[in-house]
Amino acid sequence: MKKSKKFALLTGAVVGATAIAAHVMKKKAEKTTYKADLIEPIEKRKMGFYEKYGKRILDIACATAAIVVFSPLYLGVAALVKLKLGSPVLFTQDRPGLIGRDGNETVFKMYKFRTMTDERDENGELLPDDVRLTKFGKWLRNTSLDELPEAFNILNGTMSVIGPRPQLVRDMTFMTKEQRSRHTAKPGLSGLAQVNGRNGISWEEKLEWDRKYIQNVSFAGDVKIIFDTVKKAFIKQEGITQEDMATAEDFGDWLLRTEKVAEVEYEAKQKQAKSILNGSETLESETLESENKKKVLVVASVVSFIEWFNKENLEYLKNNLNCEVHVACNFDYMDDTDETRTREYIAKLKKEGFILHNIHFARNPWGKDNISAYKQLKTIINKNRFMLIHCHTPTVSIMTRLAARDARKNGSVVMYTCHGFHFHNASSKKNWMIYYPVEKFCSRFCDYIITINKEDYNRAKTFHAPNVRYIPGVGVDINKIKNTSVEKDIYKESIGVPSKAVMILSVGEMIERKNHEVIIRALGKIKNPNIYYVICGKGPLKDHLKKIACEVGVEDKVIFLGFRQDIPELCNTADISAFPSKIEGLGLAGIEAMAAGVPLVSSNVHGILDYVKNGVTGYACEPNDVDGFAKAITILAEDNNLRKKMKNACLDAIAPFEIENALNVMWNIYKEILG
Repeated sequence: MKKSKKFALLTGAVVGATAIAAHVMKKKAEKTTYKADLIEPIEKRKMGFYEKYGKRILDIACATAAIVVFSPLYLGVAALVKLKLGSPVLFTQDRPGLIGRDGNETVFKMYKFRTMTDERDENGELLPDDVRLTKFGKWLRNTSLDELPEAFNILNGTMSVIGPRPQLVRDMTFMTKEQRSRHTAKPGLSGLAQVNGRNGISWEEKLEWDRKYIQNVSFAGDVKIIFDTVKKAFIKQEGITQEDMATAEDFGDWLLRTEKVAEVEYEAKQKQAKSILNGSETLESETLESENKKKVLVVASVVSFIEWFNKENLEYLKNNLNCEVHVACNFDYMDDTDETRTREYIAKLKKEGFILHNIHFARNPWGKDNISAYKQLKTIINKNRFMLIHCHTPTVSIMTRLAARDARKNGSVVMYTCHGFHFHNASSKKNWMIYYPVEKFCSRFCDYIITINKEDYNRAKTFHAPNVRYIPGVGVDINKIKNTSVEKDIYKESIGVPSKAVMILSVGEMIERKNHEVIIRALGKIKNPNIYYVICGKGPLKDHLKKIACEVGVEDKVIFLGFRQDIPELCNTADISAFPSKIEGLGLAGIEAMAAGVPLVSSNVHGILDYVKNGVTGYACEPNDVDGFAKAITILAEDNNLRKKMKNACLDAIAPFEIENALNVMWNIYKEILG
């Protein structure tokens, strides 16, 4: 075979292998990146042809060449790091990268060779940077050899050869929107700032050089910067470190030192950075470490669950027990709530110093996102010494208990609040076969199981957890709802219900479990034009429910209000409350309606049975008994005196679920664990 042919084949093989490696590494990097969505988005910048398409080709070629040519150097430096500094050889750090379509930075893991020891004082705190930075570490930095592993960042697509140098997440929080425009370009191994002074120039100058770069990205410009970088970094070794400093000064520290930012703002921005970092901060400098506070992690599936059911508990842990409170959930899922309100709540949590971890838990237990979510959750738990890990919602609680096994062995207390087992006296054999063995098995990995209904409490006592407690739900502000004043006729008309009509109210997501369909079908059987059914909530079954209403001829009697913030007013406007859930841990919506003295037509399952008294507070039916619900609605709709008679019975039945009762029981458990 001719040499030219061999060379061509070899070149093709290298190109093919490189393309495959780049693709695999890109997919792997996607699993460890996350959005910095707790900071205000910025505007995207239009990229030219070279930046959009040609730059990636240059990046792959340069990164591959560097890895192949310098492979002996990689191995030699790695061996020296292992010998002189120990494990790990590589140091990873979260850095903000290119913004996404939503205008938020993507935070990725940047690779470097380790340059510091992990020496700690007698209290277990890391020693200052200048103590831990060894002579060998200084040499690595001065020669820029510590940055060799960044070639793998270039290969996986999180970095480019040339671009604005990726700074720390805590640097980003101090940047203005104009300064953050540097993140409209992919971060680079080197850039204009690095060849024009590097760390020897001020922060303002560095950011200005980055701004100049993004204004004119070109192939010729990138090539020139590459040659200038080789000359400055490897030959002249200019601007590697700042004078009298082991590491370059953070942007926030520089702003504070030069009195360009107040101390209050400085602290707030540092906390914001800590929230963005998803608990995966691996800083060489431990400046964000909290002062001897007890750490608590609260985990749930979505942010709305935190807002509705855990708001007071978070505040108690932080303000009364002086804990550093971490909250992990899917902060992007807004389909079940009002987005504006929820984003305001997230902003409030940030402002008050809660540390937020945005984990994309899937609502579907079998969703593929749960694999990466589990890994992310386990990383957070392993990197923090939580005194208490408190998890909620079925799928997430299983993941949390499994992820916290090692932490529990090291002293963490794991608590699971069950808001309703998916298996109960009226549930199917399928539910028992799937959920019962899983819950019983996972009970081995927690110290406390908290239940909110009597049936679940008795069941949980047969499990393996050493502590099983009952609390009267998550609490309802009964007095607030009871004392809400409303002009019923006027309020009815404002939502499309005739003033003299009988209004049935359901509050809950339009999902299968909430079972709104049975009430619509019951309404179709009654054929009473004076009865209207109002549904408050969002959900995927809205179109399906509208279709059912049309099929049974009540499409003009079913009103979909969407997500509402005036639930106390609506409860006091309603004549009947419908709560036909197929499964319900307790059911806040039912209790809230009864707090307004409104009788309930409900299913006779699970937690609902803790406060429903058939024939006294309303009527309870089998979940799929359309005729039974139709009969119950007819009785209540036609007898106003009966509804009035049931009012006091409703208030008596729900008295134990007053918010103060529920919170005090939960807070006593917290004090028992945390002191």
